[in-house]
Amino acid sequence: LQTCESARLCLVHAQCQELCAFDTIARLFPNCKQIVCRHVHVVSSVYLQSMLKLIENMNAHKQCQLQQIILCQDIQLKCADDEFARYCTKFVRNNWAIKKKYEHDDDANAMYLQFEKIVLRNEKMKKKKRTRRKY
Repeated sequence: LQTCESARLCLVHAQCQELCAFDTIARLFPNCKQIVCRHVHVVSSVYLQSMLKLIENMNAHKQCQLQQIILCQDIQLKCADDEFARYCTKFVRNNWAIKKKYEHDDDANAMYLQFEKIVLRNEKMKKKKRTRRKY
């Protein structure tokens, strides 16, 4: 996206320039299960709020197969721990969990964020029922 301005206009969030439009990508590639974003250096409360809206948009489209979003390469989290905890709760309400991960246990600066879709038990049961064969 750094070299193609027309793609950048379509695939980057309008208010938060470091945020990819995950909902658009998920619609373009409905079978995509994982998106890995590099060069996201700062994640602020504005970033998390905007991402939450994108997650809500993705949840509205049932054909979306996306299960995981990873933001990597030494992210700086620019919000307080209690604020981050509140966002974690909001994401869980939308069936997505946020995990802080570290590349090296001794290096707190090498943090990345992992967003994983929470598959509810009812959804797992529906999938199993669909795949059962009758003999």
